[in-house]
Amino acid sequence: MKKKIEKEYKLDEQALSALYSILTVINRSSIMGQVLDITSNRIKEVMDIDIVLIFLLSGDSLSLQLASHRGASKQFVSTITTLKREEEFGRYSTSSGELIFLDNITRNSGVARDILLNEGITSIYSVPFQSRDRVAGILCIAKKGKKTINRDEKKFSALIGMELGVAVENIFLFREERRLKENLRLYAGQISTAYEEERKRIARELHDDTIQTLVALSRRLDNYILENLKNQNGLQKPLEQIQKNIDDAILRIRRFIQDLRPPTLEYPGLVSTLRELASATGEQSGIKICFKAEEITGKIAPEKELLIYRIVQEAIKNICKHSNAREAEIVIESNEKWTRVKIIDNGRGFDPDTYSHFLKMDKFGLMGMRERAHLLGGTFDITSKPGEGTVVTLVVDHQHT
Repeated sequence: MKKKIEKEYKLDEQALSALYSILTVINRSSIMGQVLDITSNRIKEVMDIDIVLIFLLSGDSLSLQLASHRGASKQFVSTITTLKREEEFGRYSTSSGELIFLDNITRNSGVARDILLNEGITSIYSVPFQSRDRVAGILCIAKKGKKTINRDEKKFSALIGMELGVAVENIFLFREERRLKENLRLYAGQISTAYEEERKRIARELHDDTIQTLVALSRRLDNYILENLKNQNGLQKPLEQIQKNIDDAILRIRRFIQDLRPPTLEYPGLVSTLRELASATGEQSGIKICFKAEEITGKIAPEKELLIYRIVQEAIKNICKHSNAREAEIVIESNEKWTRVKIIDNGRGFDPDTYSHFLKMDKFGLMGMRERAHLLGGTFDITSKPGEGTVVTLVVDHQHT
């Protein structure tokens, strides 16, 4: 590309160096102001130009907004901060995309004549730059006094104008992508909130209605057995078995409620609730689960704590269902900047490549875990090898919580 530019445009080494430095910024930066300011600086440094102006077309395409400038007086800048699209030295650029060169401002009869002359500008060259097949703005270089803009300066400005169009296009695409991601994250957050609210409602209904009905039934059955102990004629054992089945159902529903909505999360806090989860899961599964935790020093919003709980809950569920582990460990480390949660097991592990089809099917609930980590603004990682167990790591940046 360098040889092509040198051959086609015959720029000197200083101009080429400036052009490549501008291209570097354009390719690396997604910040509009940074791109335009560095471009203005490099043009001013390399070219014998008194004033550099870069305008961007407004969203409604009715006006030009001054986005960057070098060499102009404050009074002049205040006069041209916003220009109507039909202003003389920008009109043809924005409407037709043609280059404009006014070599002698005194011969110009347009509206901008007096503004330019008051600044001492006698020669101005306007280069439009395009994005999405329309003019997005104009680059203007100007000289004062008897100086005029030469051929090499026009070529250099035209090249910069082309690259500015690419830069603006990339920035627009980056902004659009970021907006879509933010909307998707917001949408996912709303779904997660609605999901948790529904879980909470179901848990409340089960507790207030179903469990209370079963408890009342169990007590009535118990009273019946005690009151009719002598007259049951062999019915005592079947009735006691029915009562046991009811009590077992109550216990299972309470565990289900605990899965739906951990009630202690709102009171003792996240660490105590996770400790209780580890203890209860260990008792139910027979897996020895060690819990090591530091108190979380950073502030985490309640809805974010629930997301962390769900990730740990899913990871522990996977250990019980799939790992054949005898031991597991939950480790929580925290400081003012971040909280890290590790869930470790000594199970059979797996090869991510071999199990990729399970991951695609979301066999292990990884999609939900990753999405919750994303909503937290955190990072989520799984490392595993056959025969060496699995480590799930969640890191939450407190700045995002």
